[in-house]
Amino acid sequence: MTATVDTAQGPEVIPAGKRKKALRLLIVEDTASDAALVALQLRRAKYDLTYKRVWTLKALRTEIERGEWDFLVTDYTLEGFNALEVLGMLRQLGSAIPAIIVSGTISEEMAVKAMVAGARDYVMKDNLPRLAPAIERELAEADSRRLRRQAEQDLRYGEERLSAILENSVEGIFVIAPDGLVEYANRSMLELLGDKRSDLLGASAIDLARTRFHNVGSDPLDLSKYALQGAGLRAQGEEVRLRRADASEVPVTFSAAPIWMSDGSFRGTVVTVTDISELQRQADELRRSIDSLRQVDAERRQLVRHLVKAGEDERQRIAEDLHDDTIQAITVVGLRLGLLRRRFPVLDGDEQYQRLEQAVTDAVARCRSMLFDLHPRALDTEGIGAALTGYLKNFAGAGGPLCELEDELVIEPDSAARVILFRITQEALVNVRKHARAGHARVKLWNQDHGFACSVSDDGVGFEPGGSDSGHGQLGLTTMQERASQARGWLRVESIPGKGTDIQFWIPESSDVDTA
Repeated sequence: MTATVDTAQGPEVIPAGKRKKALRLLIVEDTASDAALVALQLRRAKYDLTYKRVWTLKALRTEIERGEWDFLVTDYTLEGFNALEVLGMLRQLGSAIPAIIVSGTISEEMAVKAMVAGARDYVMKDNLPRLAPAIERELAEADSRRLRRQAEQDLRYGEERLSAILENSVEGIFVIAPDGLVEYANRSMLELLGDKRSDLLGASAIDLARTRFHNVGSDPLDLSKYALQGAGLRAQGEEVRLRRADASEVPVTFSAAPIWMSDGSFRGTVVTVTDISELQRQADELRRSIDSLRQVDAERRQLVRHLVKAGEDERQRIAEDLHDDTIQAITVVGLRLGLLRRRFPVLDGDEQYQRLEQAVTDAVARCRSMLFDLHPRALDTEGIGAALTGYLKNFAGAGGPLCELEDELVIEPDSAARVILFRITQEALVNVRKHARAGHARVKLWNQDHGFACSVSDDGVGFEPGGSDSGHGQLGLTTMQERASQARGWLRVESIPGKGTDIQFWIPESSDVDTA
């Protein structure tokens, strides 16, 4: 006999609605007719059957390793081996295929040995109608066993995963049983306490808290105020100090919550302890950095005050020199020219002489305008509104566009804030005169957000901010932005080509201004 595998597909066709579930059956039988009888009996039971017959251990191993079979039926006595060796091969290969013995004769002793070896049942060949119910029952039990094994595997995996998460957590975690004893502590908790696991497990959680956890005020942490039964311990981020086994202390946060089971029963309390010493160190370092930055900022503000004051003092000195020296000298020249004309009436009709007198008059006017630009006296005596009103008159007379002022200030800025407001507005108007080609400009002052706001708008040619043509007046814009920044304020520029430009800026009140 050379063939080792026999494949059979029954000819009976059963309507799908009447079929039971498909069954892939491996038959270990050295008599083909006996195997056919088994298949016929199962088809009569309306199984959608596919089966193979093998009668050597080699062929059996091949089919088991393929793993395509739902069930195995074996004779007890075969040529050269028996059912016990078949069951042994299933165990050896780790196969979960359920097996039933179908035999013509089997003693009670052999049946017991087969059941011990792993057979799920045995059926006598002269009672084959019992085979289908036995297979059906065993398949159901096999499904149940498979589901139970899967659930057990899932449970073990979940427990292993949870254990890995807990053990590798950087936070200390321990669990208090309903009786108030510690039943679990992870590695981080043991490292925080400096204790061994054997010393901690089974210890009283209340005693542990009293001896090892202290409130910021050095009072022991009293867990007895919490209900360990029923509601469980509850705490959220309470900051305490933990005393280690070596008597050193570390700051920690203490959080706890009850554990409830799905049936509503109280399982215990999980406590999380987080070492915040590094956070406190970083917080201290951050505070020191902030203090250092504040000191640097204060020094910067002081330096800016000195620079602004020095600049204004120098402007005032130049203005005084210009008023007391240059303007006076040119005025004297003008007076002497007048005396000369009265002494020599013939000069009244001299065109060159008249041009000389006009040049002197224009020089005095330009010097007075320069004097106002350098340091308008109204800025010190009458306020920012009066200073800008006077400046705008000179501005229009010096070739600038018509300009109006809307002064809506309720609170008058102090001297430092006035200087900042005046200088930025002055620079903005200079840009209007030089680059905007505007016919009209408007300056508006108002109080805003505990500070002072100002806008300078015109109806000129405008420009594209950041575009290739924005270089016109770029130095002036940079100067204005720097002045506003030094005062801890802000400056914004909005412009559309052909639709004018609007510059708005804001500086804080005197208590916040850097340039007092």
